[in-house]
Amino acid sequence: PFRIPFAGKVDICCFDKTGTLTSNDLVVEGVAGLDSQNDQKIQAAQEVPIETIQVLATCHSLVCLDDGLVGDPLEKSTLKAIDWTLTKGDSVIPRKGKQTGLKIFHRNHFSSQLKRMSVIAGYNDVTSGESSYFVSVKGAP
Repeated sequence: PFRIPFAGKVDICCFDKTGTLTSNDLVVEGVAGLDSQNDQKIQAAQEVPIETIQVLATCHSLVCLDDGLVGDPLEKSTLKAIDWTLTKGDSVIPRKGKQTGLKIFHRNHFSSQLKRMSVIAGYNDVTSGESSYFVSVKGAP
């Protein structure tokens, strides 16, 4: 409401109805903050350490339904950027099969009070056959 008076100052307003100039898709360019020498450096999403991939692949609120992935567009594009797929059983698997698939066991959904969310996920170690678990957290410290 306080912005309404500012709208009266607009002389020209352009729309791209056909989508020829713009698109609705979010594109994840990479991850910053991983290089201790240069925290502004962006690393391609598929080239980050496996621990970072695990957080990106599991710490989200996406749901797989019959007609596709439902949830936050940024989380969808993040999963696409690392080239992983979410299944209906809350498992995330790499499309190219280089890493072990992960299973999301429990989600602590985003809390506006805490400003973060977390998940408990795990995988079966191929060499030992043992299950390994980890917690992924994203949000404010």
